[in-house]
Order: sequence, then structure tokens, then C-alpha cells
Amino acid sequence: MKKNGVSIIPFSLPNWFVLIIAVLPVWFVLLCGLFMSAAMGAEGFRFAEATGRAVIMDDAAQDEARMIALEDALYQVALQGGAEVNGFSAVSADTTLSDHFIVRPSSRILDYTITNEIVDDQHYMVSVRAAVGELPKAECATPRHHNVTVFAPSIYVGPTVPAWLAPIARTSVTEMLIQMERHPNLKTRRAITTPLDVAALARTNDAFDYTSLTQGRVRVATGDFAFTPEISFNARKIGKFLRDEMVLDVTVTMHVADGLSYTPVLDHSVTQTIKLSDISPSRTLNVLTRGKRKAVTANIFGMMPGFINDLSQQLTCRPLVSTLTLADGVLTVPLGKTHGVGQNSLAVTSGTDTLWTILRVSKADARSVVLEPLNPARDKNMLQGAKVEFMELTQ
Repeated sequence: MKKNGVSIIPFSLPNWFVLIIAVLPVWFVLLCGLFMSAAMGAEGFRFAEATGRAVIMDDAAQDEARMIALEDALYQVALQGGAEVNGFSAVSADTTLSDHFIVRPSSRILDYTITNEIVDDQHYMVSVRAAVGELPKAECATPRHHNVTVFAPSIYVGPTVPAWLAPIARTSVTEMLIQMERHPNLKTRRAITTPLDVAALARTNDAFDYTSLTQGRVRVATGDFAFTPEISFNARKIGKFLRDEMVLDVTVTMHVADGLSYTPVLDHSVTQTIKLSDISPSRTLNVLTRGKRKAVTANIFGMMPGFINDLSQQLTCRPLVSTLTLADGVLTVPLGKTHGVGQNSLAVTSGTDTLWTILRVSKADARSVVLEPLNPARDKNMLQGAKVEFMELTQ
């Protein structure tokens, strides 16, 4: 295979001897990273320290040197959590063998702090201490707001469920919405009379669609979430000592999808079993042991606060990722202050075959931000279409 007049040869057994000598330093870094990753496995993350350096070209370039030194330090601590190496060998027409590698960190920088900054006549040095790896599932990043749109719910009431519980299934959706609107990290928009029809949204152009022009269509923007609740009531009989019981299985599920693409993100579900009554040959005993309707309803509604809180926590645990767009020399993403991204927030490219680059938010609006590479020498054209993950978010 040729690329720009140069033959490209993938790794193969005949080249092993040459490659071992050529890439020994790189493989040493990789092996160190693998051992460090194994050591981190038990606890999920570890703390690492590193110092980045940059040359100060002139007095006016001191801030630029600081950004380059910070990027260098963050790159080093990220490598301490493990490394990924992609490469190939190229043979030119005169049989000259050259190797090309991209070394990327395989771990996430969860948080960091600058511990020291030193400036001398020629260099700027920045030291950082960072948490690298993955946080345990029980702990996540600082809570942030999530913009959610709740679409029409799906409600199922089994044939053996007492008739008086059917309205409770519907009102439990209302209780869920109330808990969502009370939650400090959820900004909720109600659209419970509108089913989420992803196919219809994809094929409809709002500029020419009659319904869109006259009534409007409910759409979910990038960075926001589409919620579709599902509630299921099923009654069943279980055997107990000397008598049977009728119980109600209540399952509450929230189907979550990303905005714009409506790609499924997660399905959060919880089930609770509630006793309805005893079943015995004595009708009087059955009536006396029947669960009070208010108590049963309270148990069903009581599921909602914990359910919503756990759902919000799961969304917070997800990294905030978007795609860079380059237009007129400006890099932007369709995320902003409403998603917790503010001025000077940092992001890192998250692709596998691109250079590891740290970017800083230079301008933040409600739903869009402008990013600049910390190293201004980076070619912005190489970042077009790259995935970026934000490291610093605000409440």
C-alpha cells in the first residue's frame, strides 16, 4: 500500500527485529503504563504528579508558555495511568525504513490542581497533582445540571391488578415529574402528551412541515436528554405459612436518550413488591388484612425520590463529550453554560488516532463554546471532527 509515494507496510514478523530496536523506548513507556494500570485496578484511580516545561520566547509570550507547560504536565500525568501506542512502518523507494507512532494516554484525568509555578529568564515550569483513572461507581464528579425533556409515558396494568390501582399508575407519573422538578440538578420540561417518535423527527424538516410551523415539534438539543418513563403494575399470589398473599410488583423504568441523535444512553429501573392482602378461606379475614389504599399509594409514590436521585447520579457519572467543529479558524462545540461548561474550562481530545491535545474554553455562551488549544502551535485543521471530553465542569 502506498501513501504520498511511500510504501506503507503494516507490522509483520519479518520486521520484528528492526522494530524492537527502533521502538524500544516507546514500548518501555507502554509496559510501564500497563503495570500502573494493573496497580490502579483495585482502587479505580490514583494520584500522579508531573512538571511541564516550555521555553519563553519573549516577555509577551509568557502566558503562551504557561499554557504549553500546563499541557505538558497534564500529558505526563495522564501517561502515568497507562498508554496506548498506534504505529506503522514505511519503506521508501530507496528501501529506507521509517517508523511512525502516536502515543496516547489510556486513562482519564478526573481532576487536577496546580501545585507550583516557576518562571526564570528562559523557561516556564508548571507542576500539577492529578487524579488519574476511573472513579468508583458510588462517587462521581461534582453534580451539575441536566436539561431533560419528559415524553409520553408507557403504562401497563396487569389483568390481575385490582381496578382501583389503575388510576394510581397514571398519577405515579405525575408524582415522578414533581420529584424531577424538585431535584436541584434536573431542569425538566414536560412533554408528556407527545410520544417520542425518533423516525418522524429524523425525516421532518421543520422549515417546511405544517405541524412544525403551526403547532411546533418537541425536539431535544445537543447535550440535553430525552426521558421516556415506563411504569408497570403486576399482581401475583405468593405462598406463605398457612396462607397465601396477594402482592403488587411495581416496576419504574426511565429510558434515557441523547438529544438531537436520540441515541439510547441508559435504562434506569427499580422494582418494589408491596403486599395487597392475605388470601384465606375466610372472606372476613381477607377483608381485615387488605392493605389500606392510602398506605399502598404512599409506598408507590415513596419510590420516586430515590429513583430520581439515582438517575441524576448516573447522568452525572457520564463524561461530557462533544465533537469539535472548525469554521473560519474557530473551534466550537454545541455545549455551553447550561451544561456546566464555563470560561476557562478544559477539555481533552478523546479519539484513538489523533494527537492528545488539551483545549481551553475561551468564550462560553448558553449553548455553545469556543475552544483554543493550550499549545497555539497545534494545527486546528487536525482537530476538525475530533471528540473532546470536558475535564472541568461547573454546577
